[in-house]
Amino acid sequence: EDVENKETWDGLSHKAPYSMAIAHYIMDVLHNPETFVARVAERLSEGGMFSVNNIHANGEHLFWKDTIKAAGLNPSFALDKYHEAKEQGDEFRLVLEKYFTKIEEVILPSPFRYESAEELFERAIDRFPEAKDYLEANRAALMVYFDKLIQKNGEVIIDGSGLFWHCYK
Repeated sequence: EDVENKETWDGLSHKAPYSMAIAHYIMDVLHNPETFVARVAERLSEGGMFSVNNIHANGEHLFWKDTIKAAGLNPSFALDKYHEAKEQGDEFRLVLEKYFTKIEEVILPSPFRYESAEELFERAIDRFPEAKDYLEANRAALMVYFDKLIQKNGEVIIDGSGLFWHCYK
């Protein structure tokens, strides 16, 4: 069912209030996350918990900024993505604070392991689709740098993380 549709929530009202609601890995596909959060909050019991995650700035953003710079390239797009993710995370936190009295952050380590320059390059393309042309144009320089990293350490581990908010009424 469409979780943004008012009729969906109206259909759940007869079962409310709920003691827990979980919305992991869906916030970035919603048209109006705040409306969704408000509807969840309306249907939670006092002391009920809403567990949710969303975009946030993490170690992977910083890895790419530092790595692209170390490869001799302009890391501005990676820095922009970091600031964008930080702003999105901060704005989402403010939305949660409107509807919940207590919010706990739970950070789960989410390391990414790469054993080849090609894998790293593909991750960079996936992570920065807006910079695909720039990355493709500088592929040779990146591959040389990625190969050096892998030869030095046998692999590259990017320290990403997942941020989950546990929100209580």
